[in-house]
Amino acid sequence: MLKYLAILIALTSAAPVSASGLMAAAGRINIGPMGGCSAALIEADLVLTAAHCVIKTDGKQQIPEDVEFQTGAYPGRPVERRATTEIVVHPLYQPARSKSARKISYDLALIRLAQPISTVTPFPLGVAPKDGERILIASWRTPREHRARERFCNILTARDPLLTVGCEVNGGESGSPLMRITDTGPEIVAVMSARGENGAQKFGLAAFAKARVGHVRALLLPQEPES
Repeated sequence: MLKYLAILIALTSAAPVSASGLMAAAGRINIGPMGGCSAALIEADLVLTAAHCVIKTDGKQQIPEDVEFQTGAYPGRPVERRATTEIVVHPLYQPARSKSARKISYDLALIRLAQPISTVTPFPLGVAPKDGERILIASWRTPREHRARERFCNILTARDPLLTVGCEVNGGESGSPLMRITDTGPEIVAVMSARGENGAQKFGLAAFAKARVGHVRALLLPQEPES
């Protein structure tokens, strides 16, 4: 992998994809005094984030009552906040392991909201990206921000079991969606998990989304039909 980390990265500073709320679904989860992580709405009542974001330091999973999801705020579209009722991590995620490729590749979790959010358009999941593809990262660095920070980044490697991007990654950015911009809008291709460096080159490590979210979804409790 090191030879790919030596590739010169074209990292650009870009204006937000939309100032009118297209990116409002790129939100964050707030976890009591611990802080939080970036996240994204993929259905009206379902949030995608990194599994390690909902695992406590003692290895136990966060209880839904301690986790809140919030959307980004845009002109004419105020922030939406929701309590959560269910948290499920990928069945093959192993929190006790070190920063291994296997751990990162399954670093995915789904969170069920207590009430759906109808004012925000969820992101669809897109097919896996390719080496060199330019993607958008939407992340929350601090809880004081009112919307996700958007920046473009090039993919260094996009091969199982994980994806490597040529961006510096900092605290709070775990769980952030990595998105392809299409004619119909953004679609999530991966979820940020970890960071690393090779000399002066800093990079992020992410889990493929579409290939593995279905494994997590299968563990969610069945939803009762509306009467």
